[in-house]
Amino acid sequence: MRTMIARLAVACVLASAAGPARAQKACASGEHKSAGQCCKAGEEWVEARKACVCLEDGGCGLKCKQGEHESAGKCCNAGEEWVEAKNACVCLDKAVCGTAAAAQPGMVLVPGGTFQMGSPDGEGYKDEHPQHRVTLSPYYMDITEVTVGAYKACVDARKCTKPSTGGPGGNCNWGVTGHDQHPVNCVDWGQADAYCRWAKKRLPTEAEWEFGARGTDGRTYPWGEGEPTGMVCWKQEEGTTCRVGINGGDISQFGIKDMAGNEPEWIADWYGPYTEEPSVDPRGPDSGQERVVRGCSSACVALPVLRAAVRFSEAPHSKTNVGKGFRCASSPK
Repeated sequence: MRTMIARLAVACVLASAAGPARAQKACASGEHKSAGQCCKAGEEWVEARKACVCLEDGGCGLKCKQGEHESAGKCCNAGEEWVEAKNACVCLDKAVCGTAAAAQPGMVLVPGGTFQMGSPDGEGYKDEHPQHRVTLSPYYMDITEVTVGAYKACVDARKCTKPSTGGPGGNCNWGVTGHDQHPVNCVDWGQADAYCRWAKKRLPTEAEWEFGARGTDGRTYPWGEGEPTGMVCWKQEEGTTCRVGINGGDISQFGIKDMAGNEPEWIADWYGPYTEEPSVDPRGPDSGQERVVRGCSSACVALPVLRAAVRFSEAPHSKTNVGKGFRCASSPK
């Protein structure tokens, strides 16, 4: 069918070239001239139909990346629209894309969007399936994991309880000299939740965490596709953590750091199986026995567990020596 239409289009173009000259007119942004007519990308004018006809197998029209939308024939980010006078996408929704939407210090705006959560068939671990479509509203995420120093402020305010210091051979950071800028760890889910609430934030959902790590292009690791080499805080001697944000390669598309290494992170959701149904702003099961944990630790030595789709779970009261840390999120007001 495509070949027949294409040939018909060529024949009509040749016939029109031999006929009277057509009046020339300027085409709108995103259009092109075809036999004297203005057609959209992938279309050509077919005289027999008196219309522009799509000649592309996959359909015509602008193909924007995940997280973008079409505006006047251009791809713009969430909250933006194309303004011809400025020849650019302009932020029209300050709650989503403007400077007025600036979060608390140390946070970054994730513009939201639609992505495939989990792993495709034949890849990843069993609980990463089925891969399913998720759409998220814009949200904020801490750029780094919460540090010992930041958590201490909550303890000093008597709104948080002290983390575990661990037993012999542990790697808990609380009370360790020089570790104020290391991630606070060896906390249970309740302690992580209490801190985020005190900071007027919340724990991120599992979908928010994964999208924050994978970005709009569905990358395997937060930084992309290549192996981490020395860019991640992992394979550390005795599982010792690193100062947050020091590993310049472990950064996601949105500028979020240490999502693969340093410490696993508590997530708001109860742990449960995925379903095939598309969802919008999912928050996991209503109840369960374990909470979701995402990201790996400084003690990780296997490359597959650094993938952004990998899931872990722990009982909410767990604060083992292979400690969990956390970061917070929040929603635009």
